[in-house]
Amino acid sequence: MNKKLSKTEKLKDLKEKLDHYQKKLDHEMKSYRGVIHESAASEIKHSMVMVYQSMVMEL
Repeated sequence: MNKKLSKTEKLKDLKEKLDHYQKKLDHEMKSYRGVIHESAASEIKHSMVMVYQSMVMEL
């Protein structure tokens, strides 16, 4: 299943991934208020936001 991609195909794939994760990050940021003290749900949401931010920055 390892198919060699041309540079243009790789670039297109990376742009699609960037769009995908940027939309996810935008959605999560709508209700993001930071980490609420001793709230597991808040800490999980914070972790998700940080992962999406990292993914967008790396792409």
